[in-house]
Amino acid sequence: MQGRKVVQKCLDYIRNTNGKIKFHDQTIINEVCKGKIKALHPRYNVMSGMFFLKYSKFISVYGLKNYYSKKEFDDAVSSPAIIHLTSWVVGRPWEEGCVHPYKGEYERILQLTPWRGKPLLRKRRRGYKLVIYSCCRGV
Repeated sequence: MQGRKVVQKCLDYIRNTNGKIKFHDQTIINEVCKGKIKALHPRYNVMSGMFFLKYSKFISVYGLKNYYSKKEFDDAVSSPAIIHLTSWVVGRPWEEGCVHPYKGEYERILQLTPWRGKPLLRKRRRGYKLVIYSCCRGV
């Protein structure tokens, strides 16, 4: 598909779903480009939930049946190439109360940028997410 055609198909998809899209741009791209996308090893998109959920629970929560094997999942978690800082229940490193396992690495790199020393963002719905986090640990 050429650029303009893809953009138009994305806009059409948004209109046809009345803007009710589960994972925003990710859902739109996946639906519009279905059958034309090659899956990368999950280590190139290690989402926050992967560090805290067991393989079976993660696959169930994200609806990824027959997508990644347990070995691929375990390899991704133990040796991530790209960490996708999804908000999930652990927060993002630039938010107050974040418990992401790579928060320290984010903070180390942040010190090398012009944004070092900026205050963290207030985390919304913290109590709700901490309850979910507590329930999911070890699941």
